[in-house]
Amino acid sequence: MTFEQIIQQLAKKIYAPVYFLQGNETYFITQIVDYIEKHTLSPEEKSLNLRTYYGKTHLLRDVLSYAKCVPMLGDRQVIIVKEAQEMAILQRAEGQKQLATYLANPSPTTLLVFAYKHKTLKAKSFVGAFKKTASILYTTPKIYERQIISWINAYVQKRHYTIDPKAALLLQNAIGLDLQRFAHALDKIMLNIPAKTAISVDIVAQQIEVARDFNVFELQDAIGNKQVDKAFQIIDYFGKNTKKNPALPMISALVSFFLKILQLHQLPPMPLDAQAKTLQIHPYFIKNYKTAAKNHPLKATLHHLQALYQADLKLKGIDTPALAENQILKEFVASVFAFN
Repeated sequence: MTFEQIIQQLAKKIYAPVYFLQGNETYFITQIVDYIEKHTLSPEEKSLNLRTYYGKTHLLRDVLSYAKCVPMLGDRQVIIVKEAQEMAILQRAEGQKQLATYLANPSPTTLLVFAYKHKTLKAKSFVGAFKKTASILYTTPKIYERQIISWINAYVQKRHYTIDPKAALLLQNAIGLDLQRFAHALDKIMLNIPAKTAISVDIVAQQIEVARDFNVFELQDAIGNKQVDKAFQIIDYFGKNTKKNPALPMISALVSFFLKILQLHQLPPMPLDAQAKTLQIHPYFIKNYKTAAKNHPLKATLHHLQALYQADLKLKGIDTPALAENQILKEFVASVFAFN
């Protein structure tokens, strides 16, 4: 089942005997656990029938024993094992066999949840034990860069806000691919602005303390638009605080940028939406890439990628004397504009 399907089933009060939630994208696991904690029992029942255990301090056999007990009040008890990845026995055949034995004959009055974060159990016997039952083994999906802006849009729209695509891109640059951190940052932003506000770049910059005009995407746009003075202005800003603005991630982002431009140069004629989908970018930004491709023809794009490779080697101190990070970035940008 997908994350959405699990939440829909829970909302309909259709419960599985056991939920084993695993994987690296902890946001989905946290959301399912939170929903079960808040909605499966009445306030009166929670005090007696909601139990939370931790993998580091509780034994699997004890948890399974508790799961076989009848609820003290009402029709159901809920047992949640947080940090289940700390139960070392689950990583061994012995522990997986214990759980499989319970899965074969679970208590009809217990909803048992394992939050197994940052890791994944893939043994065929373990996966197979769930396939034979009504219990759910859920592995979080991998999140890709191209999905982030759409995810941010959906997240704020559910809460009756909107967000500028550039503001979403600024968030992505600041946070990366961690949905849990995105959720926390967006919740903080929405908590501090009026309802139904359009979240702008300035609001994001103010709330999560990221640079408004000086980030790698602004540098990317300046290079793409052949804005020489702005590009060097941004690099000078980066040079004032290299700890906060390390050059290597910027080089990586610029490589990704020019690889997409290289790909764009080789695409056959097609609608803009189809081009955006092929490049795995949000449709809002396809015009930016088209402009950059026009300003940086194929031969220039290949040159820039080679220059980025050389900049990467210099930053890593390979076959070159040590240079300041902003000096290496300046040399790269100078080579870009000199070639064009």
